[in-house]
Amino acid sequence: MSNNSHRRSGTRFRLRITLTVSVTLMLVVLGLVAFTIVAGRNISRDIHEQAGFVAILSEDASQQQADSLTRAISAAPYASKVEYVSADRVMERWRNMIGDNVSMPDINPFLPEIEVAVHEPWANADSLENITSSLSSSPLVSDVSLHTEMIDNVNTMMNAATTTLLVVGAVLLLISLALINNTVRLSVYSQRFVINTMKLVGATASFIRKPFVTDALIHGTIAGGLAALLLGGALWYLESVSPAVGAALPLCQAAWVLGGLWVSGIALCTIASLLATNKYLRLGYDDMFK
Repeated sequence: MSNNSHRRSGTRFRLRITLTVSVTLMLVVLGLVAFTIVAGRNISRDIHEQAGFVAILSEDASQQQADSLTRAISAAPYASKVEYVSADRVMERWRNMIGDNVSMPDINPFLPEIEVAVHEPWANADSLENITSSLSSSPLVSDVSLHTEMIDNVNTMMNAATTTLLVVGAVLLLISLALINNTVRLSVYSQRFVINTMKLVGATASFIRKPFVTDALIHGTIAGGLAALLLGGALWYLESVSPAVGAALPLCQAAWVLGGLWVSGIALCTIASLLATNKYLRLGYDDMFK
């Protein structure tokens, strides 16, 4: 009798460990997908905000007029970053780009420029063309340069990548829900005769349900915490190796993802336990053997 009791206790312990580890691994996978989606979204925003246009000033534009136009563009709602570049700086950039093997002209052929980066909502071909059309009509601007084809290619690529990640995330979420549900149901299944015995002695449904739901809540809390610790530790290590990771996935957004995983672990285990317990509460003794 004692051996049977120890054997049952060992089985329940292994089931609890299996449940916690399984939920932890599933949450880690979901967290990786969430991190990838958030990082991709941030990278896409940064690329969009770096894409803008360059307004090349006319020869007749004075320095005062150039400064005034720069301030006017900076005050526009679409402007994320505005920088005035003198003709000498443009010449220096060109010299650095082609190297010293090419003879340089005695006269600077370049004109001053105003480089404009726009906020993400305006980082598309239609919005940029509307913005630059009004600037092109200004007598202070000789030409406006923008790369609408590059912006369209970036938008297409990022939309395809985001859609793919969302589909993968949705599939993994459904698989995780099914696996967590089956694991929790297996844990409750091992206690189905205990549930039936408690029913026979007159225990209420809420009284029977409470320890199972509490147990699942504890497992979900531990699994969610472990998943958050694993992902948080991995993120910390990656940021120490490459600062670009921190730029793509800021601490605040990472904290929201990790907090969401922790809450998800608690919620999923608790709901699965509640559903499984309710199922065995409705079954009769003969149905327990099926």
